[in-house]
Amino acid sequence: MSLQKTNPPDTVQVPPAVPPPEIDMPKSFTFSLDDINSVFGISADTLSALAHSHGVSEQELIIRAVTQLARAEIPDLDLDAPRLSPEQVAQLMQRRVKLEESRQSNGANLKDVFLDLLSEQGDADADDSRPQHGGHT
Repeated sequence: MSLQKTNPPDTVQVPPAVPPPEIDMPKSFTFSLDDINSVFGISADTLSALAHSHGVSEQELIIRAVTQLARAEIPDLDLDAPRLSPEQVAQLMQRRVKLEESRQSNGANLKDVFLDLLSEQGDADADDSRPQHGGHT
């Protein structure tokens, strides 16, 4: 799917939404969790502990979390409606278009920023006269 800009430049044409699959056909996802918590996500142990603390399964906890995200992100979300309205889909697509435009105008991506930070940390470590490992050998 490609998004094309139309004239004038501040107007963006959003493609029509692809109809969702039939309501009675559940969709499933498979994903992996790391062994440790990090800025990139939580560990499987953390997910299990959170689910247990709420008295639900890991799957139910993830569904609750995604539902909360949807409530925060989608204007006028009606959880009793089987699908998003065309206006809601258009607003979500507008966000994606703006994100892509921002990425293109900013130039550097997350990978480049991360590599720059790593190289700066390496330079700082080389200048650091403190003993390594807290002074323990």
